[in-house]
Amino acid sequence: RLAQSGSVAPDIAWRAIIIGSIANMIFKAAVIGALGGARLFGRIAVMFGIAMAVGAGLLLLWPAS
Repeated sequence: RLAQSGSVAPDIAWRAIIIGSIANMIFKAAVIGALGGARLFGRIAVMFGIAMAVGAGLLLLWPAS
């Protein structure tokens, strides 16, 4: 909504969303590791790792406006 209203630049807004998504995945992975054990954590670690790597790649490689 802030990007739509012009309060925040769109390039800052999508970067903030990706950072928030990565932080959310890190938290969820920690909860899964603590409550679900090593076996369950191992099953989701690969998929979460791929998603976080793609997000980090976008942040690092996408040119700033």
